[in-house]
Amino acid sequence: MILARKFEFESSHFYNWGGKLRNLHGHNYEIWILIEGELNPFGMVKNISEIKEKVIPILERFDHTLLNSLPEFNGKNPTVEVISWVLYGAIKGILRELFAVRVFEDEDIFGAYDGRHFLGFGCIEGCLKREVWVRGEIDDLGRVEDIERVKVSERKIFEKFEDLRGFGRVSFGGKEMEFRTYRFSSAHIMGLRELSYEENLRVFGKCARRESHGHNYKLIVFSDREGTFREAERVVGELDHRLLNEVIENPTLENIALYINNRVDAEAIKIYETPRTYVLTTNLREIAVCL
Repeated sequence: MILARKFEFESSHFYNWGGKLRNLHGHNYEIWILIEGELNPFGMVKNISEIKEKVIPILERFDHTLLNSLPEFNGKNPTVEVISWVLYGAIKGILRELFAVRVFEDEDIFGAYDGRHFLGFGCIEGCLKREVWVRGEIDDLGRVEDIERVKVSERKIFEKFEDLRGFGRVSFGGKEMEFRTYRFSSAHIMGLRELSYEENLRVFGKCARRESHGHNYKLIVFSDREGTFREAERVVGELDHRLLNEVIENPTLENIALYINNRVDAEAIKIYETPRTYVLTTNLREIAVCL
């Protein structure tokens, strides 16, 4: 199981190639830290507070600065591929469960590193959103591939898009899957029955309060079978607008993902509790970093 937490920083950079890319410019960078592991006795892969405690001090060095001026990028173009590689190296030393780092510089350009380099980009084909990932080594310019040379279905795909559809296709290494998005709004109280109320508060913080709290959950299901999506609709209908504790023991995000995974025959499921946190379950480890 993979737990992911989003962080952000705002920085500037420039490249030594690429026309306008030579000019000093900036981005609102979105950084996803992916943690891999089994569920611990508290129903979590890792406590989010611990992830934040370790990661935020590292990312602060990259915030509101010229990336080219940092020693980590000496002689390197700070592309999304290189940034993900640099951050992976910095975080892996203090977060041994780290699986991968994904870096978005805008909606349709993103890079990742999990021991290998990835470049991703998005496009629209007909009425479908499509994401495509390329794996490879980076060249002397810090690129896995020149995006403007890459074609999907005989079309150049370096273009802006607005994803309001909630469905589409993903492609990686010859594997193609459809994805569909579902939403449900539910309440929950985190905690273990064998622990006292005070002990649960120490472990789960305010998420263990008796008064309960709730979220607008977003579930993304990946499959090449229509029956999978019918299963997902039924499960979402069961979970929507209810207290999740009625059906799931200690409904952490990880336990909710496991509950859905056991009832939906999907290639992968990805569930967001907030825009900053998601859990991914899949047997397709080869492309887990891309989903």
